Amino acid sequence: GWNDQAHQINLTVPVEDGQLELGFGSTLNQSVDDEAFGIDNIEITVSDADYQIIGTEDTPVPLDIDAALTDTDGSEN
Repeated sequence: GWNDQAHQINLTVPVEDGQLELGFGSTLNQSVDDEAFGIDNIEITVSDADYQIIGTEDTPVPLDIDAALTDTDGSEN
């Protein structure tokens, strides 16, 4: 069998036009009783925002953020 994995990823995204499109995908190729993934605890923080950010599911939300990928657990080396 396979072991479960957990990854913590922090992003700082520079957005020149004030918009960020965030999506998730998978290359899983087996049924859900053999392969699966989940996403939990998504937190978006906006630095130096002069406005309140409110959104609705499946609706774009304007953000002004910075991006950088950080491998916090060393698993991506």
